[in-house]
Amino acid sequence: MKPIITWFVPESWKAKILRLLTNYPVWNPEHSLASVWIRGYQVAPYLENLGYQVFCNRLKPKPSVAIFLRRYSHKDLDLARYLKQQGVKIVTDVVANYFEVREPVNGVGGASRELVESFRQLINISDQVWCVSPFLRNEASNYHSNVYFIADSVDPAHFKSEGWNEEKNKKELVLGWSGYSLKADALTILKPWLISKRCLLLIISNEAPKLNVQYEFRKWNYKGFPKYISECDLCVAPREVQDDYNRGHSFFKIGVFMAMGVPALAGPVPSYKFLIGDDKGGAICRTRDDWMHHIERFISNPELRYQWHKEARKSMEPFLTPNIARQIDSLLKKMMW
Repeated sequence: MKPIITWFVPESWKAKILRLLTNYPVWNPEHSLASVWIRGYQVAPYLENLGYQVFCNRLKPKPSVAIFLRRYSHKDLDLARYLKQQGVKIVTDVVANYFEVREPVNGVGGASRELVESFRQLINISDQVWCVSPFLRNEASNYHSNVYFIADSVDPAHFKSEGWNEEKNKKELVLGWSGYSLKADALTILKPWLISKRCLLLIISNEAPKLNVQYEFRKWNYKGFPKYISECDLCVAPREVQDDYNRGHSFFKIGVFMAMGVPALAGPVPSYKFLIGDDKGGAICRTRDDWMHHIERFISNPELRYQWHKEARKSMEPFLTPNIARQIDSLLKKMMW
């Protein structure tokens, strides 16, 4: 009998209806949190190919392993305890830093005392803890002995690197950014190049952010996301990392571009260093001078574009979904047998 892997994730009523009507074993990316489709929806078909049955938010059939992703409340803790009593192995997938109480900034990144309390207890009863970044793995290691770094992955069947074209956009460099609209403020660092019309900013997001710079907007949808990425010459991901919440981020924001051959300039998030270094698929920019130096290089040197394009794809190869699914397979077997 095939082992049964069941994810327990936040689910809107739309997602639930679609799942029940279509009888598909996992959730719809159009109606899920980003971390849910990245770490669940993409991985599930590859686990099925490796011999597992995969379900979402179901107690029947009884899971062999239950993975709690973005569900860390006291109610979820009670569910995890019940499943553990039934002999189910428990995994907590840590995608953000909820180890300490934190006030939200611009409506994101907060962690209430109640959430932190239930989150830590869920970690404590888990058989394994998976973390989206090495930084979070180190944090989680203070609370559990079986902690593993499972990187966000990019599905090569959906994000096809053949869409990139090194001959396009000769007159105007297209800078691409994707993310939650409330986090777009950092893009103002690009204002000098946007004003001079030497660069065009393309934003892929849930809604058009309010910025004092000009840009083109693409409303995010799963089907269209690869096409929007292919319109870009360079991914830009400025981010401040003064606090432990921002230091814990995964590299997906730049990795999804790099998997399609679009190199990246990015802020000093620790996990980004897995993918980029000077002249290896992009560069880390710690200061405004760094941004100026690397954007100017990229504008003036077309050969650098193709070199970074190849390096970007190469850097992401270990983190494509089939490879991450095999890593998960080995951890599941370690836990079940």
